[in-house]
Amino acid sequence: MGALSVLIITAMSCSLVGVFLVLRNLAMVSDAISHTVLLGIVAGYFVAHDLDSPFLFLGAALFGVFTVYAIEALVKKFNLKNDAATGLVFPLLFAIAIIIISKFARNVHLDIDVVLSGEVIFASLNTVTVFGMTFPRTFVEMSVVFLINFLFIILFYNQLKVSTFDGQYAASIGIAVSLLHFVLMTLVSITTVVAFNAVGSILVISFMVAPVLSAYLLSKRLYIMILLSMIYGIGNSLLGYWLAIHFDVSMTGMSATLAFVTFLLTFIFYPNGLIGKQMKHLQLKKRYQMNLLLVYLAEEKEQNKEELSDKLNWSETKVEKFIRKLVQKEYIEVTENILCLTTKGMHYKEQLNLLSAETSD
Repeated sequence: MGALSVLIITAMSCSLVGVFLVLRNLAMVSDAISHTVLLGIVAGYFVAHDLDSPFLFLGAALFGVFTVYAIEALVKKFNLKNDAATGLVFPLLFAIAIIIISKFARNVHLDIDVVLSGEVIFASLNTVTVFGMTFPRTFVEMSVVFLINFLFIILFYNQLKVSTFDGQYAASIGIAVSLLHFVLMTLVSITTVVAFNAVGSILVISFMVAPVLSAYLLSKRLYIMILLSMIYGIGNSLLGYWLAIHFDVSMTGMSATLAFVTFLLTFIFYPNGLIGKQMKHLQLKKRYQMNLLLVYLAEEKEQNKEELSDKLNWSETKVEKFIRKLVQKEYIEVTENILCLTTKGMHYKEQLNLLSAETSD
């Protein structure tokens, strides 16, 4: 269960800061950081010559922060769009890391495949004892990161909310927008670096973005988005863990795949999604046809239902279906196969006329 606990706490930590990345249109910054930290790891190794040295983590963290501010500098100095600046910075730094590894560290076990995809199943092999209990080291590290992110968002929730949606207004009321952004992006960098060590860069990107996008489809309220994104992350982790064991595949790969699948399902089935829009269109069409039949009956006063099919050019089945609906709503009554509006039906017809007049005005 060590791998599952690491997946869940990583998903929750990434979701907390990922919400603000997505809302600030900085989603791909997580992609950049998760790749450029490799250069920091390489730099840390050449300083310490030890793969277990804390210099590797320090180097990764520093290069993560450097990536963020290099992108920011390009955006401000050269008036580039954020995605363009990201596209310049992270391929450069990542490429330098790959060149250094291939040229000077061929005999060092810096496995690029593991760096990218991660292997969370090995988390239980490296443990620490806290309060007399044994936990995977990465779980403890991610728990600390989660607590820091959680406290930061709780303490500065209102400032983050205002500065995210309207930076100019936030600055005008005295919020230190630049400082707040600096701290947020530093936390994003630290979260990415620690999660990178636990699950690899691909899952870090997935946890930062996919659950947040799914939550964004369901709610536009910030606190609900944060809660839903964590729920999505936990769900993806649980299902990814179980399916990976069942099919004997990579846990990180399966969790990342499920993050996309759950987003796709949400996009299709949420109220304004592909299916939801089709259902709404169908309901509006049925309501329009029911109202059309009601208006026709009101104009013609009384009608023999056997003649309606020919006059409206509808099938008999369709006519019967809408007659049943109107009878259920008590808008019409049927007497000896003759249809006529009830008082309630006449009142509804007047409402339709008023609505039609307002719309035409």
